[in-house]
Amino acid sequence: MKKSGIMKRLTGMLLAAGIMLTMAGPQAMASPADKVHQERAARIAKATNTEEVKTISWKARLKTAVKVKTVATDGFPSEEVALKQGKKITVIQRDYHEKRGVSECKLKDGRTCYIANQFLLFYKALATGAQGDYDQATKEAFVNGVNGVDGISALAGTDKLIWISLDKQRVNIFQGRRGSWKLIRECVCSTGAPDSPTFDQTFKKVFKVQKKSPSVSYGEVTGLKYYTFIYGYGMHLWTGPGRKQMGKKPLSHSCVRLKKKDAVWIYDDENIPVGTRIYVW
Repeated sequence: MKKSGIMKRLTGMLLAAGIMLTMAGPQAMASPADKVHQERAARIAKATNTEEVKTISWKARLKTAVKVKTVATDGFPSEEVALKQGKKITVIQRDYHEKRGVSECKLKDGRTCYIANQFLLFYKALATGAQGDYDQATKEAFVNGVNGVDGISALAGTDKLIWISLDKQRVNIFQGRRGSWKLIRECVCSTGAPDSPTFDQTFKKVFKVQKKSPSVSYGEVTGLKYYTFIYGYGMHLWTGPGRKQMGKKPLSHSCVRLKKKDAVWIYDDENIPVGTRIYVW
């Protein structure tokens, strides 16, 4: 057999194996963490009569044809569905593990299913910051929970909390303690683009301010000033293209881009000490 024929056969075998993997039980492989966070947000909104906070959604295309099982709901029974290569879907809970992650997807008819990230090409972020932000009552209810239950805790030695809202493209800063956080500052921002997303809370249970630097360079990108390190990325001043999209559209290479007044304020240790908890969702 010619080399080209062998490669085609091997490619076909690998593709078939990948499809079988998706059919074999992707729901069992999917991380439940995002769903836990969404259920928490729904409980808080209902109990406090505030808006339900959501994380960011994404548009994706299928790199290849796959067969999946839809999730059974009151309106739809579970069934096997064949999805064609190139089909557009909405990812409502993204697993950030590129090779082994499985994301929750919504089909055009409203049904949901789980698809391995290896079959998905993420191409658009569905942030809603351009349509407005949550009000103060919603933000404080979301981080405080109900009577302290489900509230977000600070890390030892700090009285600050930062919540980066991926959907609204906002950095929200609170002061206080679990169950009694008060919103003290709101900053428009731009988080990670579809191919370089900002990791959300499901990737790591506890993000925090690790350290700070007056200027940081990454590869060809130089002079990122007022840099506050988080887990795997940071918050910093951005003066390049896309500044007018802050608060509206994710455009960064994973970092959180800020306006100067906000980057400087966060960089000041008296405002945000090292060790401050970061909640990303």
